[in-house]
Amino acid sequence: MPRMRIVASTLLVAATLGFGRQAYATWPDYIGTRAVGMGGALRAAATGDAGPMLNPSGMALARAYAVEAGYQLTSDPSSHRPHLSVVDSTSATGIAAGLHYTYVSAKPGNAKLTGHEAGLAVSIPFGGRVFLGGQAKYYRLWSASTLAPPEGQPDLPEETTRGFTFDLGATIRVLEALNFAVVGYNLADLDSALAPVALGTGAAYAPLAKVTLAFDTVFDFTTYDDTRETLTSLMGGVEYLTDGGVAVRVGGGRNGPREAGYVSAGASAISELGAVDVGISRDLSGDPKLTVFVISARLFAATGAVDPG
Repeated sequence: MPRMRIVASTLLVAATLGFGRQAYATWPDYIGTRAVGMGGALRAAATGDAGPMLNPSGMALARAYAVEAGYQLTSDPSSHRPHLSVVDSTSATGIAAGLHYTYVSAKPGNAKLTGHEAGLAVSIPFGGRVFLGGQAKYYRLWSASTLAPPEGQPDLPEETTRGFTFDLGATIRVLEALNFAVVGYNLADLDSALAPVALGTGAAYAPLAKVTLAFDTVFDFTTYDDTRETLTSLMGGVEYLTDGGVAVRVGGGRNGPREAGYVSAGASAISELGAVDVGISRDLSGDPKLTVFVISARLFAATGAVDPG
């Protein structure tokens, strides 16, 4: 009987941790309110807070200084992500820098997760056509099972991931209204489903001064799970800025890790002093069907320009 209990406990631990890692891999990151509204596609126009979240090279695309506070809620099941960032691209040299911090508390499946992510990003322009950027990040993630251990056995083990990693990105302004981008994520592998090694590509086109179209692809190499192949996500969105300082966004795509299609929408009320932003995304397929809601507030410094991002 003791041997049977040991075997049962071992199988339960393996199943729980395995399910937890797979569930974490499907969890939506905090990517910013503007990006959520555009279906997650903003890597070729990643100004402001979108730079540290999506592509650090994009911070130098627009001249702005912004402090942003955001909060993301995911339902079915629940996840909470408070977020804070500061991005400054007002230097005389055009070099931009950004700081961000995100906290996560989630309960996917039979697991629970808490963690911290912090990063320092820099973007350098070259001749107004090429923008290179990088970001150093630190993760501290803690996960454990919510299941009760077999009778007479100790609590199931916890798992902690911590360490430094980095992103590298580039944005090329092919035409005044057309950008292409490529970015590598978590290039120092932490073997974590919440920090997978990945590659993102994107295109952004502004056919009119107040309209932006964005299309992105992300390849998740799932280095944390040798049993899975590269997972591909496709996303796209459009943004329209009205004369009254209101931006509206719609988008959608397919999330590879979740194997789910989704739609999204968002809006911003923008003034010279700051902005209030909301975004929402809803899965149309997959199980479970996640709903992501994010809200943020931005405070601008006096730079003479208003950044919709």
